[in-house]
Amino acid sequence: MATFEKDFILRQIRQLVRLIARIVLQARAEGQYASGLEEVRATMEGHLGFDYEVLGRIDPASAALLVHDGEVLRTLAWITAQEGELLDGANDLAAAQDQRRRALALYAECAERYPGEAAACREAACALAIKTETGLLAEQYRRWLDSQPPAG
Repeated sequence: MATFEKDFILRQIRQLVRLIARIVLQARAEGQYASGLEEVRATMEGHLGFDYEVLGRIDPASAALLVHDGEVLRTLAWITAQEGELLDGANDLAAAQDQRRRALALYAECAERYPGEAAACREAACALAIKTETGLLAEQYRRWLDSQPPAG
């Protein structure tokens, strides 16, 4: 990938992260978790260039194959974790746990496929695992998570 294209993609990712963070913070502050979740999903649909809903339904390994950049995949994992937080706030605890487990799996996929992202994925995953029931996480992702040093 040309440097210009990479720089453009990174700027777009950072802009998207700021936008999602603002939506999540506003939803938390206002206690409007369901509408915040809808806004996150609509925003993602408009920024990804492919169907975000479909991406959320396929297994993490297949999703990782569709995303051809480590920072984009790590960002997708982070956004998935943010969706889990909003679901938790909306008191949909089972769906929140599912989203957190999916985020952990995406972090693992990212770390495996993009070694340059491994440290950031490890740090985020270890922090997320503290509030996630990992027993239902696929075995390969549990092994990856268990091989990580504890969050400092």
